[in-house]
Amino acid sequence: LGNYKIERKIGKGQFSEVYRATCLLDSKLVALKKVMIFEMMDAKARQDCIKEIDLLKQLNHSNVICYLASFIQNNELNIVLELADAGDLSRMIKAKHFKNQKRLIPERTVWKYFVQLSSAVAHMHSRSFMLPLKTHAMLKTYAQELVSCPRINLCPRISFLPKNKLMPNNYVIMLDDAVKVMHRDIKPANVFITAQGVVKLGDLGLGRYFSSKTSFAQSLVGTPYYMSPERIHENGYNFRSDIWSLGCLLYEMAALQSPFYGDKMNLYALCKKIESCEYPPLPADIYSEEVPNIFPQLRNLVAMCINPDPEKRPDISYIYHVASKMYEATKTS
Repeated sequence: LGNYKIERKIGKGQFSEVYRATCLLDSKLVALKKVMIFEMMDAKARQDCIKEIDLLKQLNHSNVICYLASFIQNNELNIVLELADAGDLSRMIKAKHFKNQKRLIPERTVWKYFVQLSSAVAHMHSRSFMLPLKTHAMLKTYAQELVSCPRINLCPRISFLPKNKLMPNNYVIMLDDAVKVMHRDIKPANVFITAQGVVKLGDLGLGRYFSSKTSFAQSLVGTPYYMSPERIHENGYNFRSDIWSLGCLLYEMAALQSPFYGDKMNLYALCKKIESCEYPPLPADIYSEEVPNIFPQLRNLVAMCINPDPEKRPDISYIYHVASKMYEATKTS
């Protein structure tokens, strides 16, 4: 912590706080996230959490918040992240000039942000990693643990590289086109925006490491507006669950509220609403004056993503293709 000058708090979660800080080694502005892991995690969960952060550090994409460093100090897990200095998508949706004045976000802006978000998720859902490990025993152990990691999916191609000139002090496990990383918590509050209008997907869902007593409560904080039916049924989380969340987010950018939002609705009613996929359809003519004949693509894509059957949801490559096409169409309209 001595290498960072903490300036002010910029965010707070149930188990964490985020601060704007300056790295004294290079004067770079960063976000410093402090997580109370010793109160919420057992020893094995702490180790697994640190290993997963090491994995996430290798996500290198212009639309994914960069994990710069992590360390434990003062009984807290400190995670140093790239700073996105213009707030998050949730704040933009709730901003005065949109929701409070009943003004819609222009469709070209919706697609500008959504195509970047789709690109970030596509990167996560199709990744290769090189993991440097100090000893052959560590390499073997890590390979075994990766297979049981709930966030990633391993394909057969796993190769082991010996010590070499590029990494003379490490063995390397190369997961070539093998590791696919799920986000697990896609929602507007985790989509950050820079002053230049660049979208950054962050907060990559480390919540599964909290104890059994806190994990369910954490999942339902703020109500599970973006949670897929299979998660509510506790049938497991897969890549199509991320797709459901993307559909909910796209809907919210267009309608300025979650598809499953209900005033004074209790948790049981909300979960039933999600399970039955009951939500008001987006109006067919909502953007018709500004971009004729374009908006049905948005409605159709939302409907495809918010499908109660995970197998019928599109994959991220299709979503990115549609988002790219729509962004180009609305940009020139």
